[in-house]
Amino acid sequence: MKTPALLFPQTALRRSSLTAFCPLCEPLLVLRPGGLDPPRHYADLVAASMVEYLSPPAEVDPAQRKRIAELIDQWGRWSEMVRGSGVLEAMKAGLELPGEDPENLDAIRKEIREYGRRVQQQETLTPEVRADLLLHLAHLQDREAAEMQELLASAERSGKMLSRLMGQEEGDTEPAEFSSPADMNLPPLSHSLDAEHPVALRLQAWANLAGRIELPAAWLATSNAPAAQWLLERANRRLLGEDQRRSPAGASQIAWPPPSAGPQSPLAQEAARLQLPDLGYLDDRELMELRQKLHRQELLAQLRQGLANLLELLAAEPWSPQVAAEAAGRAESLSAAWSRHLAELAPAAGPPRSLSLVVFPGLDRGQVLGLMAGDEPAGLPPAADWPEAWPAGSCPMLVAW
Repeated sequence: MKTPALLFPQTALRRSSLTAFCPLCEPLLVLRPGGLDPPRHYADLVAASMVEYLSPPAEVDPAQRKRIAELIDQWGRWSEMVRGSGVLEAMKAGLELPGEDPENLDAIRKEIREYGRRVQQQETLTPEVRADLLLHLAHLQDREAAEMQELLASAERSGKMLSRLMGQEEGDTEPAEFSSPADMNLPPLSHSLDAEHPVALRLQAWANLAGRIELPAAWLATSNAPAAQWLLERANRRLLGEDQRRSPAGASQIAWPPPSAGPQSPLAQEAARLQLPDLGYLDDRELMELRQKLHRQELLAQLRQGLANLLELLAAEPWSPQVAAEAAGRAESLSAAWSRHLAELAPAAGPPRSLSLVVFPGLDRGQVLGLMAGDEPAGLPPAADWPEAWPAGSCPMLVAW
């Protein structure tokens, strides 16, 4: 029994995302820009078919690809140069830095921006090429964040082992920082839905990449709360009157999950929520061992079937109070079963993490991918025709937080 999940918009797998969805969702599909070196981590998980990377065929003009590669290489060399010097860490913390390093970084950023402006003026430039530069730069950030989470995970495991050797209770140690979605600490999300907003640009670039890959059947999944919230707001924008739309002045900070519109509404919303023990303390070998234990006891197939049944209910049935109630009941049962089995097989599991199941009433996966690309959902009736004239089903989306 497989329950594949398509991770977005990250192109480098982070441990917090891996342990949020695996082994309940498998394989975890990660899209990567073309022309990248093989991933540095998770080789064993790839070999075990728990993780799968998908890339498009090389279609970019060689000259443009070379220029993009030069900019990426320049950025990477600068990053490596300052790594370990404290400069990069200070920049991430928002500290003001002396010396010439910030000027060097500004020059690189300026060159990237100017290159983007130049290539946008070329009539032969395709959207794929414009998205390619953004994707590669974003991939560097994703990869760096993933490597940082690996370091934190390793340090946390070493700390727990030392505590056990010293006879210290498990409850006396602090939880791992990586177990919380790092994206929750991003700056406030602007509700203006500006097409140039970084979240919007990142989703557009990812959707462009997805459009160049033959995607298998899989459920959309993310641990990026700003991206999930932006998608909901984008889907609901056409259904809300001007006086109901929030303004940038009203936006304070990212709040997930968003307030529910209720099952009587056609608005995209959280339909149900799973509470699953945190597996962030497990390394790759331990995660694979847990998967094998669940498989040997014929539990994993049952749990995955429960999740698949829940997602298929939301995908097929018209959104309604009855479907909402049934989904909530199934989510509660699945959460209890998962927690009970893990208490027996992995007693050191951390406190529960939440997994929201979001619905986009009337939209299929292709239309939700279109929302990411900036398209308006086509073929939907106005909100006044809800629910009689609306298409049945929805595109479920998993959001870990």
